[in-house]
Amino acid sequence: MGKKNDAKLTDTQAETIYAAYPRKVARQHALLCIRRALLRIMDGRKLDAENALAWLLARVQTYAKASEGNERKYVPHAGTWMNEGRYDDEDREWSAWRLKATVAPERATSVNAGVQAEIASIRETMASGAW
Repeated sequence: MGKKNDAKLTDTQAETIYAAYPRKVARQHALLCIRRALLRIMDGRKLDAENALAWLLARVQTYAKASEGNERKYVPHAGTWMNEGRYDDEDREWSAWRLKATVAPERATSVNAGVQAEIASIRETMASGAW
């Protein structure tokens, strides 16, 4: 199989992976990064194109399920995820990350309340002329 056929095959594969990824932004960049990731997987794991696609698709589907319910801003772009090789991360890391992402807003609210109290105290001091 020549380079031209390989490119056509990975275009189709990239589209399949992109469709399964949970965040749809920067599509052209994502497709390029997916094709590169598939080539790295084929080379590093000594897989043919079909098995590399199956392996990466399974990893993306696992990640998509783990990231359900997260705010979009906590889900990296597909290109970032592919370029950083996050498909090799442990599944439990994705679950732990999800837990942290869902706890963060509660923590932010309590910090916000503390900051608001401090601001109110400073305003009172300034208003009383003791500043």
